[in-house]
Amino acid sequence: MKYLASFVMRGQIQVLSVAMILGLISLQFLPAAILCAAVIALYVLRKGHEKAALIFLSTIALVYCANLFLETRAGLGFPMIIILLIPVWISTLVLRATESQGLAVTTAIGCAALFAIAMHLFIGDTIQWWSEWLKIATPGVENASYQEFVDNGSINNMNGLVAAILGLFTIASLFTGRWLQAKLYNPEGFSVEFSELNIPKPVLFIIAAILLVSAVLSRILLNDLLMVFSVIYFLQGLAILHHQVLNNRLNRVLLFPVYLMIFFLPHYAIFGLASVGVMDTLLNFRKLPE
Repeated sequence: MKYLASFVMRGQIQVLSVAMILGLISLQFLPAAILCAAVIALYVLRKGHEKAALIFLSTIALVYCANLFLETRAGLGFPMIIILLIPVWISTLVLRATESQGLAVTTAIGCAALFAIAMHLFIGDTIQWWSEWLKIATPGVENASYQEFVDNGSINNMNGLVAAILGLFTIASLFTGRWLQAKLYNPEGFSVEFSELNIPKPVLFIIAAILLVSAVLSRILLNDLLMVFSVIYFLQGLAILHHQVLNNRLNRVLLFPVYLMIFFLPHYAIFGLASVGVMDTLLNFRKLPE
């Protein structure tokens, strides 16, 4: 990865070629979209938005045109990389301007929340819309069926789940770009910065107000936004654990069980860490006397 970052930072031609190749690959292999967005985020963080604008627009244009001629997976008629690049671009600009991962994460999740709200405003019945989408998309996915989503009730949470995943993918791209920047110019800098990730206290009160209004308007909208906003404080809770390990010079292997739980029991892990993150906003565990 360090070699990739070094190659990208040699100039606009290099970063443009890598971003375009990864963007095209993402039409068939979705994880490539995260790496494509991360490469662009790296260039923005180091060079600024003016030099990176050409790469951003050219990648979007190429992927969109290629999508018109290439056969894509069912249900993915519009390139996901384009949907991802926009919030990544905005969040990266915030990180570059403020040097605050907390504000950048808040921006990324804000974009995801706007996506969830926009679906309600322009689609209306989001459950029905995602139901029809799943009927088209699931036949192309191995070991997946539409009926499974109906039986376990997850079809009712699809709008919030997709918005939350968009937020997580945005943050994953942003953090990967920041990590690559650290690998080149500030080794170990990313881990220190992440351990200090802190969501400003006013954000909690703004989120509470938004949730209160959404509760009055729609129970479904409230559920969607709860899923999206939980990501913010999940990351803050995770950052606290990293801070404890780093500050006390403990072995990072101690974090392994936490990541195992996130992978195998995501609902419990995300809720638990989000609760810790919310409490940290009020109590600031990292500043408490030892």
